[in-house]
Amino acid sequence: ELQLIARKTWKYFDELFEERYNWLSPDNYQVSPSNVTANRTSPTNIGLQLLSTLTARDMGYIGIIEFIDRVDKVFGTMDKLQRWNGHFYNWYNTRTLEVLNPQYVSTVDSGNLLAYLIVLKNGLKDITDAPIISKTNFNGLLDTAKLAELEFEEYNCPQTIEQWKQLTWRIKDII
Repeated sequence: ELQLIARKTWKYFDELFEERYNWLSPDNYQVSPSNVTANRTSPTNIGLQLLSTLTARDMGYIGIIEFIDRVDKVFGTMDKLQRWNGHFYNWYNTRTLEVLNPQYVSTVDSGNLLAYLIVLKNGLKDITDAPIISKTNFNGLLDTAKLAELEFEEYNCPQTIEQWKQLTWRIKDII
C-alpha cells in the first residue's frame, strides 16, 4: 500500500513537470471546485521536487537518463531565479519566474532547500554505485501497473484490467 501511495505521489510531480511551468512543480493543484494549478512555487517545493525525482529513480519509476534530465532542468531554472544576497526568495511565479509579492526570504524554506540538497548530493553518490538496471526497476514497473489497474477498475474497463494483470504476472516472472 505504501508503494502505491509513493507512486501516486510521484504521479503528481511527474504530470506537472512541464516546460510551461519552467520545470518547477507548482505549490498545489486544486481539484474542486475546478481544476486549477497554482502558478507559484517556493524553495521548499523545489527541494521536494528534487527529492521526489531522486525517490522516483530509487523506486524504479524513472531511469537514470530521465533522472539526470529532470534534475538538470530544475537546476537550470533555479539559475534563472532572482535572489537576495544569494538566497532564494520565498515565492516565484512558475510561468514568468518573477518573485511574488511581498518579496521576502524565509529561513525555514531556505533551510528546507539546503537540507534537501544535502540529501540529493548523498543520493547522487549512491546512484553512482548502483546498477543501471536492477530488480528495483521491475518493482517500479509493477507499482505503475498496479496503479493503472486501479484506475481501470475505477472507470470499469474489465478487458483492460485483465491485460494489465497479465502484464503484471509477466513482470513478476522476470523478477
